[in-house]
Amino acid sequence: MYRVFLCIDENTKTKLAMKCIEVGNTDNNDKAKKEMEKIKYEISLFQTLSHKRIVEYFASACTSTTISILMEYMEGVSFTNFYKSFGCTVLEMLTTKPPWFDLEPISAIYRIASQPTIPHLPEVSSNFCKNFVNDCFISDPALRPNASQLLSYDWIRVYRE
Repeated sequence: MYRVFLCIDENTKTKLAMKCIEVGNTDNNDKAKKEMEKIKYEISLFQTLSHKRIVEYFASACTSTTISILMEYMEGVSFTNFYKSFGCTVLEMLTTKPPWFDLEPISAIYRIASQPTIPHLPEVSSNFCKNFVNDCFISDPALRPNASQLLSYDWIRVYRE
């Protein structure tokens, strides 16, 4: 589970985002330790990135149960990017693998962010499901459906009724 908080640097008055990821107690839980190590590895990759279109990483801190990541706060960012991430989650649930799992993490992130197409969906996926996931992956955020629109898709409505 994770939560994101808006923070303000008292010295510069700059707004920052702090993402706190709870992994469980790593003192006596191998699964939590592995999850913590995965997140630390991803942070180490994120520290190497520097681009105007990538949220800037500032710092991170760990306790035995939580990793906190301090990042650039993106004022006015639309949730439509979240919906693309949700599409990735749905795709991973359908395939049991993250999108472009066969690529290095940075390459996969680039593909997810920039490719107009999505990875292959399982043949057994319904057309309702395919339409939903395809629309979550629409490249242009202005054209990507918002939450209300996604909730009206047949694939979601079937399970809500």
